[in-house]
Amino acid sequence: MARINLEEFDEGKDETASVSSIEQVGAGRKVLLAVGHEYFVINDKPVVSIRFVCIEDLDGGEDTGNILTDTFFLNDKAVWRVARYALATGWREPFDPEISDELEQVMMAGAAAATIRLERNGEYMNRKVSRYDKSSYGSGGELNLSDEQKGLVEKAEQHWEGYLNWRAKNPRAGARSKF
Repeated sequence: MARINLEEFDEGKDETASVSSIEQVGAGRKVLLAVGHEYFVINDKPVVSIRFVCIEDLDGGEDTGNILTDTFFLNDKAVWRVARYALATGWREPFDPEISDELEQVMMAGAAAATIRLERNGEYMNRKVSRYDKSSYGSGGELNLSDEQKGLVEKAEQHWEGYLNWRAKNPRAGARSKF
């Protein structure tokens, strides 16, 4: 094992704290708004991970403000997932999810309702989005977020920036960050 640089784990550093300060959503129906994305390769296949913040817990739970990261494989067999997400945001124009600017337009189109289930994988709990549906947020081109929701989005965006800074210093083993 390589030497551990303890400065990277010092909780007094803003960067480390920002990476671990937001909880992940639980199971159920949530309204999710995208706050960032990252391209990389898994098993020689291009993917994009989109980070979301829960702006409303439709089940009345306490997940508002928590995050979810969903990974979309960018190939012909899996294109339906990213297409369902785009439709749920209210997007109706053709787009290429491998082009960052085009994907960002879809992400900014609106929030999506999602059904999330939890699956245990050994000692880890995976969150799977089983379905994306249209939400009332983003209808008519306006998100109409409350001040509290805007604050949640801002915090999640800052968290995402902290994650990207951390990821730049800690690249995935054997993975390319761009295809």
